[in-house]
Amino acid sequence: MRKVLFLLILVITGSCSDYTDYFESVNKAPEIRLNDSLVIRDTLKIGHINSYRLTLVDEERLVTNSSQLSSDSISIAGEKLTVKAMGEGENEIMVRTKDSYGKEASAKLKLYRFKNLSPAAVLKIAGNESITLDASESYDRDSRFGGSVTRYYFNINGFVIDDNMKRVNYIFETPGIKTIKLMVQDNEGQWSNEIIINHIVN
Repeated sequence: MRKVLFLLILVITGSCSDYTDYFESVNKAPEIRLNDSLVIRDTLKIGHINSYRLTLVDEERLVTNSSQLSSDSISIAGEKLTVKAMGEGENEIMVRTKDSYGKEASAKLKLYRFKNLSPAAVLKIAGNESITLDASESYDRDSRFGGSVTRYYFNINGFVIDDNMKRVNYIFETPGIKTIKLMVQDNEGQWSNEIIINHIVN
């Protein structure tokens, strides 16, 4: 009876490393996604913040870290990667995860960072001698990041109206070709290209 017990103990003790090898061999590599993708592309204005959904899949607790090519401000908290753009141009942010068996996974954010974009002027003219100038469709190209048009600069045949009015009424006293110009400015002080229209008054 003692011999049998001794053999049983040897079998149990000797199989511990086999169990470790077995679990390591069947261990699945972890998975990581940003917005449900392995690679995503985005644009972000300098000074602005964006967050991305971070999904980790594994049977155990994971260790997660990140690296990047440039110096944006990045943080990982729970199921979220948050990025604040600090520089101009392209940046590649890699998020990696690793389990206790050493198996790794990664996801990548390819980020294009840009400075303030200039606004775009749009001008419509209604009427002939008595006209209405409508610049309400002018827009800031980075309105997604809080940009807006704040100033409208009309030049009507040499007469300047520089204000925050989107629409202007004007009456020409003589016939002929009248030059009408418009520029708009955004909330960061950048001007659009100038629109020039030659308006014929009968």
